[in-house]
Amino acid sequence: MVKLVRLIPIILGFWGLAMTAQSDESGARVIDSPINGFEASTIELVTNSSAEVVQVVTEGCELCASPRFLPARDFRVRVGREEVSANSYRHYSGKPGTVMVDSRNGFATSVMFYAQDEENAE
Repeated sequence: MVKLVRLIPIILGFWGLAMTAQSDESGARVIDSPINGFEASTIELVTNSSAEVVQVVTEGCELCASPRFLPARDFRVRVGREEVSANSYRHYSGKPGTVMVDSRNGFATSVMFYAQDEENAE
């Protein structure tokens, strides 16, 4: 849960959807983003023959409304801060990460797999 709390501001910052505070005479107002991040112990990217993601399947996602999500039209996959190409999806699919879901339509907008320092992972 602590990871999710730390990752949400970073992820939202990447998408430019960070919550914006506006102040006026009555105090501060916060505009909430419709994008929600959910941690999962595994995120599987189901692809078609053209390496396009056609479904995002999660396991161990306690807060997810469903274990399966359809990808949004502009769906992206990141590892840490780096966006990865479709050629790399197989390498990361099945690993833990965060799925970002648009609460308005239920589509997955992106997946962020956790960056791992492979040099130190001996």
